[in-house]
Amino acid sequence: MPQPAPLEQREQPPRRTARARLPIVLLWGLGAGALGLLLNRVELTLVPAVQLIFGPLPVLAAAVLLGPVGGGLAGGLAGLTTFLMWKHPWAWLGMALEGAAVGALSRRVRPLPAVFLYWLFGAPYILLAYHFGAGVPLVDAGVVALKQGFNSLLAMLIVYVPLLLPVVRRQVRPWLPAPLRQMRLAGTLSAALMLGTVLPLVAVGAAEGRSRYAAERRRLDEQNLASARIVADTVGRSLAAAQRSATILTGVLEDELAREGRLPEPARLQGLLARWVDNTPSLTGAYVGDAQGRVLARYPPISDQGLEGLQYADRDYFRELQRTHRPALTGVFVGRTVPGPVVAAVAPVLQGGRLVGYVALGLDVRTLAQLARARILEGQRARLVDPRGFIVVDSAGAPAAEGGVGPAGALTTVRNLPLGAALARAQPGRPAEYSAEAGAITLRRVRASSAFALEPLPQLGWQVVVEQPLGFLDRAALTAYAALLVILGLALLGMAVGARALSRVLARPLEAVSDAAQRLARGERSARAGGDAAQGSLELARLGAAFDAMADQLGSQLEALERARRERDQFLSVASHELKTPLATLKAQVQLLQRRLPESEAQTVPRLVRQLDRITRLVNLMLDVSELESGRLRLERRPFALDGAVRDAAERRLAGSPLHLLRLRLQPVSLTGDAPRLEQLVHNLVDNAVKFSPEGGAVEVSLEVQDGAGAPEAVLSVADRGVGLEAQGEALLQRFPGGQQRSVARVAGLGVGLFFCREVAERHGGRIQVSPRAGGGTRATVWLPLAPPAPEGAATV
Repeated sequence: MPQPAPLEQREQPPRRTARARLPIVLLWGLGAGALGLLLNRVELTLVPAVQLIFGPLPVLAAAVLLGPVGGGLAGGLAGLTTFLMWKHPWAWLGMALEGAAVGALSRRVRPLPAVFLYWLFGAPYILLAYHFGAGVPLVDAGVVALKQGFNSLLAMLIVYVPLLLPVVRRQVRPWLPAPLRQMRLAGTLSAALMLGTVLPLVAVGAAEGRSRYAAERRRLDEQNLASARIVADTVGRSLAAAQRSATILTGVLEDELAREGRLPEPARLQGLLARWVDNTPSLTGAYVGDAQGRVLARYPPISDQGLEGLQYADRDYFRELQRTHRPALTGVFVGRTVPGPVVAAVAPVLQGGRLVGYVALGLDVRTLAQLARARILEGQRARLVDPRGFIVVDSAGAPAAEGGVGPAGALTTVRNLPLGAALARAQPGRPAEYSAEAGAITLRRVRASSAFALEPLPQLGWQVVVEQPLGFLDRAALTAYAALLVILGLALLGMAVGARALSRVLARPLEAVSDAAQRLARGERSARAGGDAAQGSLELARLGAAFDAMADQLGSQLEALERARRERDQFLSVASHELKTPLATLKAQVQLLQRRLPESEAQTVPRLVRQLDRITRLVNLMLDVSELESGRLRLERRPFALDGAVRDAAERRLAGSPLHLLRLRLQPVSLTGDAPRLEQLVHNLVDNAVKFSPEGGAVEVSLEVQDGAGAPEAVLSVADRGVGLEAQGEALLQRFPGGQQRSVARVAGLGVGLFFCREVAERHGGRIQVSPRAGGGTRATVWLPLAPPAPEGAATV
């Protein structure tokens, strides 16, 4: 009987010669390249200038199915988009090389190892090409190489998994390379598991990264806007002060002119200017001119030349002053007698409405720069630009070539800088950005970008520009994404090693245990893992059995706890009812005994009465707590004076502790509620403060009205300087907190007083908080709304 052919021989498709396949390879290669050209326009931006692109999908598919010729052709065509996107040819060339190399390698190894082997060479190529060919910093080039390698690996996973599906394999079987002609189930599950793990991680990581980047960018823009407003306000105030100073000085001269009929002599004018300049640190100098623009007096004086022939009639500000007769601030200009740029505050000297002279105060631009530097954050740069585009102030003190005030005092303008074009498009109060390398490749252009905010000075037409470089922000995000890509790569490696075993044993048994746990968490006490967990490995079978045993034990314990709680509540209710009558009788007998005993012996009886009252209150409190929990306690809501109830309860409790001091600070407050229950609340809080305070200690009780969340509310505070808290405030408000209750020496409590206070406060629509005081002690604060609660809470609490 003849033997069947081996599987490898039976699966061999009809082979065509390479020459016969070439036209089809070229045609399909061009089609895959055209599709990649379109898909490269669909990008997932990680950080600016760094994107995951989808063009490698058809390129790698062509490489696997068509070989190196089809892959290289598809890569060369699809890579043209990257040349347009990133303004350099290195990514385009890399995509063409990758298509050809992966096409050749996939004839000998499976596609995923083929991509990995290519990037052993491709990563150094990207690193060196980007760094030396495009001028990208080495660290950034390394991150880009890592990103593009991961981009290719992810694209190959997306291509590889469908090629393992039977329906797809039947269609492309003649084109499958030899390593893909046989399909292994473990490999299929491993690839599918890796793809299902990586895709969500990439999507979530990219979304989270973009969200964080956007949040940081918003914070940076808000900082720029805030700093621009602060600088504009500060500089505006300084300039306004200089303008007022010039106006005051002209007023002095006009008074002198009114008395003497002429301006003072130059010597007196110079002395007046000297006092004015010396007492104003922001001024570099000042002068007084006549109606023709000639300088009459100047301070500081000119050492190497006199005032003869010194006049400023050609200045724009002088002609404007002649026309308007109004004080003004000049734009920036180069001074004739002082080095560097100058801004002047000028004001006219008038006599009968006629211009007879003027005053000019020179402002120190360095002072304005210091003011700007003092108002901006670290890393920010502030510039003050006049209407002509000249830079008045640059907080960075940059040289003229970079748009600052040059060391020789030459004026510089932003018109020929990238910032100037951005200012022409920017709107005040809205963030904007520009790049110092606008014509460079995309990565360098983005790294050289700065975000800025614009704030005008309307009275002068000046603009305050505050900017921050974006490079550090982009670089931090890029580093974070590099870490993410490394983690994803390690995850892929670990997934490939463990996916085969995990895919066989983890699915069904773990799902059974998980489903049972979720149903148990929802309150379904009968939920069990059952026999599904026993169908897995020994460890999973043990896990299912342990889960079922735990669920059984947990159900039994919960039933026992509920039964014990019902019995405890029933006991407390019965005991409280049964104790009330004997205690009342005992108190009456003790009071009767007090009247019959001699005065010398009757002095000890009040102590017995106080202890009986204390026991009675505890019994009533336990009964109230039991009724609160069972829902049987009703509140009788009536309007009453809360301040009077607080005062009565506090004074009544302190009457039994004469060694403690009571400090009351109460505002009149009217409230609708159950007065006896609220008095009991105050009594409990004051009682706690007394018990845990040393003898002679003060108990501070205050009551006031504050604005709550949309409505006024009464705020009651009881504070002491005692031993403080030994437990968290929230734990003290629980019923029977066990080891959490406060106990000091012989002082201990049942643990229901604060629980009662919390329940009463909450059922009046309020809340309570217990917190430690600075310096020692405890403060209990109760907030109660003045408006009555909703009708549904008014009947039964």
